[in-house]
Amino acid sequence: MFGTFLIPFFLLSFNLVKKWYSIETTHFVLYYYEGLEDFVQRSAQFLEEKAYHHVVNTLKNPLDRKTHIVFLDVDDIGNGFAIEIFDQIVIFAADIYYVPLRGRHPWLEDVLTHEFSHIVALRKAKKTSRYVPAVFISGGLFCGIGKGSLCSISLSERQATLVGGFGFGLPPYSEPAYFTEGIAQLVTAELGHDALDSYRNMILRTLLYHKKIYPLKYLWNFEAKQAWEGEIVYNHGFSFLYFIKENYGWDAILRTIDCASGVFNFSYESCFEKATGEKFSELENKWKNWLYATYQEQISRFEQSQGKLQGKLLKLEKQKVGLYERNIYYVYLPKYYGNGFFVIQDGVLMYYEGDRKPQKVFGRVNSYAVSGTYIAISFFKPTKKFIFFAAIPEEYFQLSLGRIEIEEKKGVKEERKMKIKDLKDIAKRASFPDFSPDKKFLVYVKNELDSRNIFVYDIEKGKEYRITKFSSGKQFTFPKFSQDGKFIIASYFDGKKQDIVIIPFEPETENIIDDEKELIFITQDKFEDRDPQFISADTVAFSSDRDGVFNIYVKNLKSGETWKITEEISAALFPDFSTEGILYVSFEPEGFRVRELKTLKDNWILVEKSEPVLLNKENIKVVQNENPSEKENYSQTYQFYARRAGLLSLSSPLFIPILGLT
Repeated sequence: MFGTFLIPFFLLSFNLVKKWYSIETTHFVLYYYEGLEDFVQRSAQFLEEKAYHHVVNTLKNPLDRKTHIVFLDVDDIGNGFAIEIFDQIVIFAADIYYVPLRGRHPWLEDVLTHEFSHIVALRKAKKTSRYVPAVFISGGLFCGIGKGSLCSISLSERQATLVGGFGFGLPPYSEPAYFTEGIAQLVTAELGHDALDSYRNMILRTLLYHKKIYPLKYLWNFEAKQAWEGEIVYNHGFSFLYFIKENYGWDAILRTIDCASGVFNFSYESCFEKATGEKFSELENKWKNWLYATYQEQISRFEQSQGKLQGKLLKLEKQKVGLYERNIYYVYLPKYYGNGFFVIQDGVLMYYEGDRKPQKVFGRVNSYAVSGTYIAISFFKPTKKFIFFAAIPEEYFQLSLGRIEIEEKKGVKEERKMKIKDLKDIAKRASFPDFSPDKKFLVYVKNELDSRNIFVYDIEKGKEYRITKFSSGKQFTFPKFSQDGKFIIASYFDGKKQDIVIIPFEPETENIIDDEKELIFITQDKFEDRDPQFISADTVAFSSDRDGVFNIYVKNLKSGETWKITEEISAALFPDFSTEGILYVSFEPEGFRVRELKTLKDNWILVEKSEPVLLNKENIKVVQNENPSEKENYSQTYQFYARRAGLLSLSSPLFIPILGLT
């Protein structure tokens, strides 16, 4: 039944929705559809000129056949996966930045190297051959029954009966998940497109400080790991293999893989022991001690602050799933509103107000903005379009504008219901909105493959204006208006580092910025700066990892003074300022949580004094990027020509059954 259905399904699945094309290089075949041409051309150049040779030389395992890569642009959250048995990789064009789990790395180079490393590493660790990916043998003990037989079990004469059985399986590899993900990240880091960045260190350092580092034996798979808990597998594996490389060399990792490729070698622990000459338990203890030494400076600084620069944890309500309370995992973008605050809690926009029961306001939320009774919400909304027939639906961020209405029950003082009315769609693939002070404009960023640009929506005219036009992986995030509405402040990622920039906003002139020279740089350093906002006419605040931990800083543009105002052991992200204090998000061993810090300027720490930045429009001093990012300059040795992909040529014939039927 399954077989008769599979063939017609396969024939119906291709080319009914998109026009597919392919590019064939020396080592890869790339498949894509209209709209992805630039992304795929850049990918082909990077794969041939850098990634292929780096990965196979690092892992010492050249491939004897081409790898097939399918490119998709179906949502606004980056992803990718590799299927070694089919020589296949699937890449999603959008990046993965909006949840604070991974640092700033160029998405195209990062995801391609990572997934191709899976193919090469798993091929090296494989126990079986190309043509026999897995073996399973089963059998049984049968007993023939006859009159007078000692084996009189059957109810009828001369009927064979199964009295026992056995089974033996040989999987293609026995690699634990922490090793699979750790080696891919480590190989990518060696090429300069990944790192044990401040987000990964945030999770590791926090768990270490609270004595909750996971034993590696619990990280063999992703089973029972929800939301950010899956990131523990990545972080622990990356950190442990980095420790092995630094202390025992790359050869120790390669010897471990070679050992594990043995037909009857299923224990990576014993293979680590053979490769390093030490007991695995000793290796784990040494790794933990290495982590303590790595984080000692940040831990000491946090303990010396005695909590003066750490906010108080605010209680959040766990949501019930059936009869059980679900843990709170992702929490971000807290914002003061009225006598309480909004926050996105595991994708649900919640409102907390004193002792009142928390309210669920809207679901599947990515980001939002509130101003008075106006609310703008970016949420996941399927388009009801498919990349293939009946497989892989498109689902993008939808930015919509509405108003907040509070309904109070008559005679019941404590019961008030917050509702969103008159919701109107205004922009697709848009997120991180912010209202101008006069509520006439809404600024936001839009995904454009692996880039993000700033747009402004005129609420009265119902018209959208493009503010920036950058490409090749350059991105703007977290845009906000100044308090007079004349400037937009945002984070700007140039492909290598992320700084804070300011852009003059003139609604009557449609001037599109496409050059870094037109940006006013507020920060210019190797650190990752994010979450910027004006807190007065000449003062901006932002979060930065300049001391190894994301903390909140305030910079006076006139004096050039920068002050550190939080001291966290984990991180201080998504700050929101008001006269009440500062709301921000920290990471705790249980998940992300909201903290509130009452601002006491006496506790602030002066960390820097730089040149002032003047924002008077008639006298703007444009601070040019002293070290502008250069686009990856690939040579023109390779010329890639696209051709239409035929009905049966889109990668492995098993691609559609995998994505369409599972």
